[in-house]
Amino acid sequence: ILQKLLGFNMMCYLRKVLVAITSIYTLWQIPNFTTAWRSVILSPFISASCPLSSKQIESLHESFVLLFKCPIQADLDLIGIAKRYAQLSLFSFALGSLFLIPF
Repeated sequence: ILQKLLGFNMMCYLRKVLVAITSIYTLWQIPNFTTAWRSVILSPFISASCPLSSKQIESLHESFVLLFKCPIQADLDLIGIAKRYAQLSLFSFALGSLFLIPF
């Protein structure tokens, strides 16, 4: 299912599925699990450009909230994500992303 949702670029549904299955640890071993999480978190940055529309801001906010729910957080380039938020003048999201980096 994850591969099909990724293939059809159905990020809204993919986001819901990932949040729902995150508590099932055995599913973390699925090959597309990491790819799906990465795609869902990074997808709003693909179409974002200044000035941001309200829909883009909402999408970037959802992506930021997903960072806290993401089980592969340690595998993500959090510095890169923070830079992307900073480039879009979303400095609070950038700072929040940097706080997620483990010491």
